[in-house]
Amino acid sequence: MRICLDYRSALRTGTGVGTYVRNLLAALAYAYPDDTVTAFCASWRDRAPNSLASANVVVADRRIPVRALDRLWHRWNWPPVEHFVGQQDIAHSPYPMLLPARSARQVISVHDCFFLRAPETVYGTVLRDYVPLARDAARRADAILVPSESTAAEATELLEADRGKVHVIPLGVDPLFLDPPKRDEMVARKLREQYDLGPDYLLFVGRREARKNLGALLEAMAEIVAGGDDAILVIAGPEAPGWEDIWAAAPEPARQRTRLLPHVPIEELVYLYAGASALVMPSVWEGFGFPALEAMAMGTPVVASRAGSLPEVLGDAALWADPDDPGTLVDACRLLLRDRAIALDYGQRGPAQARLYPWEKTAELTHSVYQQLVTR
Repeated sequence: MRICLDYRSALRTGTGVGTYVRNLLAALAYAYPDDTVTAFCASWRDRAPNSLASANVVVADRRIPVRALDRLWHRWNWPPVEHFVGQQDIAHSPYPMLLPARSARQVISVHDCFFLRAPETVYGTVLRDYVPLARDAARRADAILVPSESTAAEATELLEADRGKVHVIPLGVDPLFLDPPKRDEMVARKLREQYDLGPDYLLFVGRREARKNLGALLEAMAEIVAGGDDAILVIAGPEAPGWEDIWAAAPEPARQRTRLLPHVPIEELVYLYAGASALVMPSVWEGFGFPALEAMAMGTPVVASRAGSLPEVLGDAALWADPDDPGTLVDACRLLLRDRAIALDYGQRGPAQARLYPWEKTAELTHSVYQQLVTR
């Protein structure tokens, strides 16, 4: 089988879609050596790594401005991807927008539909193209892959997708978190000093965008500090539009106790997870929840909001909070900061939950959908 996977989101670090594409391609290439997987890359500045190509992975790296290509593809459905990569059986887009194709079966991935739930909070290509055009893409797609039953329900309701085309395929956890290298105490100490973390810190990992509910987290942090807990809040991830207003409105005690980190490479992220008192995910909506599972894999307790797919994915391995009530975030975080036995209990629940999500299973289920499409 000849599979074209849009690899553009993986050319830059720090996005959940990029994590998905990078790991899916690797797992497909390993599990199905008789198939050829073409990684389609297009950017004016970013180039695919030389190490990406292998015996059954072809890299089609084109120097094309991303915005120009998106406009042609999303608005005009042209040119077909075969123009760049040759004949294919499957054209898989990791977004809710199609890869235009001459004859290949078209697959899209929909990670969540928050852009339709709250279009006023999104920006860039998501606002310009996904909001007005994603329903049409879902109608024309041959298959729609979603990471959870929660997103499947969204796809049928908000995207108006045919439920028969929607396939629930959970995502995976990077093996580096499931089987981390032996902890180097010197590296751990250096990172604590570099980022001024202190002995106890709460960790958030992700893009600083509206749906991550960081305003509520900063309010909760102010209460935690006022209650006498000597903890730091670490927010690790790139800024998004609207973040400056959220930060400006945050209570001053929370700002003083918060460390803002840019995107952290995975080699450092392992240490940040391992050293945290808890990973906090207060999102108002999530389609899957990579950071929560990554932290769980490392044995770090997780506080998560009952929103979107998080209850489905995290099971009984997380402490829960109401995304609309910062007080519940305060209570859950205080419990883990003050009661080491409870923190140890939730930390021990995490690895087993995380191991329910191997990338090998994601690749197997995805390949099964591909196979159905090309043989029907």
